[in-house]
Amino acid sequence: MVFSEEERREWLARKRRRERPKPFFFDQRPVGVCVHCAMPFGMADGTVIGGIAICDDCEECQDF
Repeated sequence: MVFSEEERREWLARKRRRERPKPFFFDQRPVGVCVHCAMPFGMADGTVIGGIAICDDCEECQDF
């Protein structure tokens, strides 16, 4: 079976996406529970200081 050039490019792009390692960010397991909205959040998604945790969404909120 012969593939067209476009099919070959699409197959190659899918193959590269599968083989490319996912970038390492911060560990996204919950490290805190927001005192404002009570949602758990990961290390890169909020701030924990002195036992008080707040997620980035609530930190930008005008009501907090």
